[in-house]
Amino acid sequence: MKKKDDTNQLYNEIYRNAAMGAGTTKHLLSSKRGEKMTECLQKQHAEYTAVCRNAENALKDRGEKIKGLSKAAKMRTDAAVSLNLLLGRSDSHVAQMMMTGSTMGVVNAEKKLTKYENAEASAKALMQHLSDFELSTVEKMKPFL
Repeated sequence: MKKKDDTNQLYNEIYRNAAMGAGTTKHLLSSKRGEKMTECLQKQHAEYTAVCRNAENALKDRGEKIKGLSKAAKMRTDAAVSLNLLLGRSDSHVAQMMMTGSTMGVVNAEKKLTKYENAEASAKALMQHLSDFELSTVEKMKPFL
């Protein structure tokens, strides 16, 4: 029972983490960016969306409901991104925002992997993939600083 619960919880955490990344990149893409930054954000948005879909499909296959981001969490994230964009709209500032968010995503992923250590290997692998992707995002943003 613990393995099933941990697996479901981990897939939901993956879904929420990736949904936050997808929402943030979509928000950032809604305003004018440099060509290279736009391309980078589009690729990141596509990956976050794919991870989200994978977690969603895994939960559906298990007969579980998705526990996505609450409306309040979505509103807080959108407000934080909007406020941060008031402080700066340059690609450098956006890169810094993405690096901060991705670092938070890595920390969250590692904490959840520890918390849900009894989860199935497939869920752990998807969370590790998301964590690795977040780390690569930090590296991809460095040239924009």
